[in-house]
Amino acid sequence: MTITGKVTTGGKDVTGGSLIFAPIPKGSDQNPGAPSTANVGKDGTYTAKNVVPGKVRVTYSSPGDVFPEGYTPKPSEPAPRSPFNGLVPKQPEIELKSGDTKVDIELVPPTRK
Repeated sequence: MTITGKVTTGGKDVTGGSLIFAPIPKGSDQNPGAPSTANVGKDGTYTAKNVVPGKVRVTYSSPGDVFPEGYTPKPSEPAPRSPFNGLVPKQPEIELKSGDTKVDIELVPPTRK
């Protein structure tokens, strides 16, 4: 199935990175299907294709560290870290039914245990 949605944090669009929707095995089923990956666009939207319905684990990877467009760095100046670095989905596991087509993802700082 194909799902679309918007990725936000603190009410603002996340402007890059990627999501993985990995099926969670049920009982003795050790091969629930392949994970699906989706890139997050500059407007916070994503489209994930071939997502397996059922319970899935959602993970987020932030975009790489890059200089702003048009900026000329000084020699050996490190690129600034992505403001989304280290964020995780508020709901790391979700249940997807075959009729679900829109799933918004909210990112939050990880909780300390």
